Amino acid sequence: MGTCSSYDEMTVTVATTPVSAIISGDTTICNGGQTQLKIDFTGNGPFDYSYTNGTTVFGPFTAVTNPEIIWVNPASTTNYQLVSVSSGGTSGTVSGSANIQILTALPSSNVTLPFNGMPTHICNGTTANLSIASVAGATNYIWDAPAGSYFNGNPLNTSPYTSTLPSVQITFGAPSGSFYTIGVQAANPCGTTLRKIEKVRGIISTPSVINGLTIACANTNGNYSINAVTGATSYQWSITGDATVSGNGTSVSISFGPTWSGGTLCVAAQAGCYTTVSKCMNIENTLTTVYAPTGTFTACPNSVLTYSVPSQPGVASYNWALPIGASGYSTTNSITVTFGPNFVNSGNICVSSTTICGTTTPPKCKTIKIGLPGRPSSITGATTGLCNVSESYSCPIMSGATYNWTAPSGAVITGNGNNAITVDYGTFSSGSLCVSATNSCGTGSPRCIAVKGAPSKPGAISSLPSTWCTPATNVQFNSNISNLAGNYSLKWQIAPSANATIIGPNNTNQMSADWLASGTASVQLMAYNTCGSATTTLALNIPACKLSASNFNNRQEGVLIYPNPASDFVTIQLPEDLGSDITVELYTSEGSLVSRRIINSTQLFSLPPSAGLYFIRVISPQQSQTIKLVVE
Repeated sequence: MGTCSSYDEMTVTVATTPVSAIISGDTTICNGGQTQLKIDFTGNGPFDYSYTNGTTVFGPFTAVTNPEIIWVNPASTTNYQLVSVSSGGTSGTVSGSANIQILTALPSSNVTLPFNGMPTHICNGTTANLSIASVAGATNYIWDAPAGSYFNGNPLNTSPYTSTLPSVQITFGAPSGSFYTIGVQAANPCGTTLRKIEKVRGIISTPSVINGLTIACANTNGNYSINAVTGATSYQWSITGDATVSGNGTSVSISFGPTWSGGTLCVAAQAGCYTTVSKCMNIENTLTTVYAPTGTFTACPNSVLTYSVPSQPGVASYNWALPIGASGYSTTNSITVTFGPNFVNSGNICVSSTTICGTTTPPKCKTIKIGLPGRPSSITGATTGLCNVSESYSCPIMSGATYNWTAPSGAVITGNGNNAITVDYGTFSSGSLCVSATNSCGTGSPRCIAVKGAPSKPGAISSLPSTWCTPATNVQFNSNISNLAGNYSLKWQIAPSANATIIGPNNTNQMSADWLASGTASVQLMAYNTCGSATTTLALNIPACKLSASNFNNRQEGVLIYPNPASDFVTIQLPEDLGSDITVELYTSEGSLVSRRIINSTQLFSLPPSAGLYFIRVISPQQSQTIKLVVE
């Protein structure tokens, strides 16, 4: 092969990815605020870039994200542009701008109403294209409407809705009240103006009442009306039965036919797409409701009273009938009645009604009674122990009455004529306290209670223990004296006095005594004052104790209790002849039972922790004995 000695050269240029950047972010902000500029890059990053606000060049900066976000807060309206962009030393092209408008105040004024395009009445589903005059300085408008409404045909556009133009389309939902309220505000980045509202009626009210006669006769005409309903544009009238309605306004005429026997007249208010529920009234050819007379139904001779019934449309006259001894005349729904001196017995007042159709109702009657006051139902106050004391009394109040009180001879009444008095009693045995009520008709029957100067008898006497034998110490007696009132003292007595010694106290409802002798006796508690006394008696038959010895501490044949004094326990030793099931009771010196046990042989007996004088009572089926015990 030969050798090639010639060659040629060429230059190969490798193209890199072009680099470019575009800046954007036109907006309007309030003075002192800030906003974002966005730079979108093409090519392979990272990118180095610079930008200017027309006065100052910022950068270069390195962007590691794409797009790059820049926050700015110019003090005046500013146009931002890119100065340069490069990547890996390769320069690129720049484009775009971000014009930031600066506002220094709210829109110049509030929105001016009314809305253009607002319908006169709105129902669920109504659509309205609303507009207002634009407001200088406003960049957008904030609209609101009732719940369920939406804007510009999109159910997702609910209140509040912002538009850039001073116009919007609203599709209304169901009303929540009588009115739809629509609001709008002008706004810019510096804030919003006052909210201005306009209300359009949605629901209107039901007619309140139908005016006209509730009685109508066959072959007649009648006029009926209602008060105008705010927002209503027309009215729907209807009637049942042989009758015809003429008209659809607030007043109509009705022709009642030859077979008219009654029916129901109804009316509903209408406004655009809404009709209210109906208001109705019954119209009859006779009265169905008959009223009884009203007034005062207790009367005195020579008195004058007025009676009445409600006035009813369609009634031509009212017919009154009076009781014997009363006089008066009227054809209206009211009558004045004079009760003469011969009105001495109860009687009836009656009234019936004659309609314009000539029918008369059955009479309605009420009984009028002679007006003497009744007997006072009760007297409150003490009834015993009233010797030389002052006591208050009262009876229930009776309307229109005064009160006359009487008391036993010598007593002084303060406040007579009132339902509450004070009586100062002297020394007296017994008598009656009475009160009667008086009004213009006279005096009624008296109410009386028995009163006496001496105290009541004390309650039954009880003893602790309930049974005992002699000799016995500190037997307790008690009487329930809750029934005693007024002025009294107490005194205990034992008869025969030799059988027992009263330890005390006296003049209370409690007493203790040492019983010395067996046999029949009585314990008496007397309540007394200077006017007299009353005594309660407890009859007794006390047996003698039958143990073989009276001193048990040193006798082998008796009950032995040791040690005495003691602290925690004592031993109770029983004699062989005492028997079984022996009851042992421990009492305080005041007679209160501390403990009780049944024993059958010698045993230890626990003592209370409190030191003092106690009594141990040993009881067998045939006998008992009480022994003093000192607890240290």
